[in-house]
Amino acid sequence: MPNERRQRHTDIIERFQISVFLLIIVVHNASDSTWNFTLSWASEILGACVLVFASEILVDWIKHGFVSKFNNFSFRVYDKFLRILRADLVVFDPYVTMAREKPRERGGTDWHFDS
Repeated sequence: MPNERRQRHTDIIERFQISVFLLIIVVHNASDSTWNFTLSWASEILGACVLVFASEILVDWIKHGFVSKFNNFSFRVYDKFLRILRADLVVFDPYVTMAREKPRERGGTDWHFDS
């Protein structure tokens, strides 16, 4: 399960990076058009941005579907991940986040979550 949680965190970071890259591209295209905004220009740029985000969400949805299916995760596990992500957003302290994760009692590299 922690790999799935880590995957959600990297997906969030990836979406933030994509939004920053799209913002840079929009500003670059606006400067190339000498900041002359028209409705057709705005609709073309907005359509491209929506297409990039929609394809990213579709790819993530398919990826999480395969991971959940082949690791026998229940769909209810995402509620737990959402609660953990909310708690991480409200109080970001790496020591608190790490304290929530506890290793198994006997060897192994598998992790489990409290709560």
